Amino acid sequence: WSIFYFIYIANTSRVQKETLLSLLFLLLLLIFIKAIKERKKILPVLVCALVFAFLIHTDERYFAYFPLFFLFFVFLEKGALVHGLKKGLLFSFTVIVLMVPWLLRNYYAYDKIVLLTTRTSHITDKVLGYPATNYPVAGYDMDNERKTGYLTDAQMDSVLNGLRTTDNAGNTLAEARIADMKNGKLPHAFSVGEAYWSVFMQLWQPVRFNSEYTAGGFRYVKAMPLKYNLAVLLTYGLLLPFMLIGLMALLRERRKVAILLFSIMICHTLIHVLVIPFTQPRYHFPIDGIVIIL
Repeated sequence: WSIFYFIYIANTSRVQKETLLSLLFLLLLLIFIKAIKERKKILPVLVCALVFAFLIHTDERYFAYFPLFFLFFVFLEKGALVHGLKKGLLFSFTVIVLMVPWLLRNYYAYDKIVLLTTRTSHITDKVLGYPATNYPVAGYDMDNERKTGYLTDAQMDSVLNGLRTTDNAGNTLAEARIADMKNGKLPHAFSVGEAYWSVFMQLWQPVRFNSEYTAGGFRYVKAMPLKYNLAVLLTYGLLLPFMLIGLMALLRERRKVAILLFSIMICHTLIHVLVIPFTQPRYHFPIDGIVIIL
C-alpha cells in the first residue's frame, strides 16, 4: 500500500517536514514495540529515545507525545510493572539529555530558555515568568487569529464593491476568495464548536471539492483539483473505514497494540484541533502509516 499510496508519492518530491516526520514516526513505533518486547535489553530503549529526540527537533509538536511514550513503556511492557517503569525513566532521561545541546544554543540565541523552537515560547514564557514575546509563525499571529484573513463587515462591503483587495492585516486576498465572496460565500466568525469541527475536518477529510473557511471562520482554503481529490479518495479515503474496523477489532480483542495505536490517533487529533492555531491536511501524513497498517 505504501508503494501505491498517492499521498506519499505526491509529497516525496516536496521540501517539507512531513516526509521526514512520516519516516521518523513509523521508525519510532517500530523500535518502541521492539523495546517493550525485549525485557532485559536497554539498547532498543536508547535507540527509541534517540529517534524521538530527532523527531521533536524536527517538529516541536511531537513533544506532546513525550509523557504518552513514558506511560506506554510503563503499562505496555510485557514484564512486571517495575521493568516498564525503569524503561520509561531511561527513555525520559535519555531524551532530556539529548535535548540539552539545542537548549543551550537557544539560551545563547534568545537569552532565555526556549524549548525546541520559539513557537513554544507563548507557553514557556508564561511558565518560566519571562515577559511575553510574540514570535510570528509564517506570517501568523498566535495572539490574534483575526489579524490574518479577518475582514470587518465594512471591509467585506469594500471587497464586494471592488474597492479593497487586502484583509485586515494588509495581506492580499486570493482572487479565488474574492470571486467566492462575490458569489455569496462570505466569511463569518465561527462559534467554538464550528471552529473545532472545521479544524478536525481539515485534518482528517480525504477530499475538498469546494473552497471553504476554517479555523476562526476567516481562514480561506481553496478547493483541491479533481484529479488530486480522486487520487486521495481511492487511497487514503478508501483506507479510512478499514482503519476504524481494524482498530475496533483490536480493541475488542484487548490487544495492547490497540491501546498504543488508538492513543496515538487521539493524541494526534487533539494536538492539531485544540493546540495548533491552524491545521492543514498534510498534518495527518506522519500517521498515515498507521492508517495503512490497520
